[in-house]
Amino acid sequence: MLTEELHRIYVQLVSFITSRPTIEDLAHFQLSRENEAYISTLLEANQTRRLSDAEAATLQEYDRIEHLLTMIKLTALETLQSQATNIATSIK
Repeated sequence: MLTEELHRIYVQLVSFITSRPTIEDLAHFQLSRENEAYISTLLEANQTRRLSDAEAATLQEYDRIEHLLTMIKLTALETLQSQATNIATSIK
């Protein structure tokens, strides 16, 4: 089941990806404040009470999204570093 909150996160991701982001954009992408605030609320709730099944599923899916975003950002940063190294080498 896709919650409204997860739907918003996916819509933001699809919108970002289809905007043809640069490598720099990929490296610096962040979820909206609204999406980040919701996830923070879930993480805090998880510390103080048992999450509902829907909340737990949302948090689990967010973990997968966050892992994917981390991989994308790391790859983008490695690409930028490689490009910077190549430019510095060609200047010498």
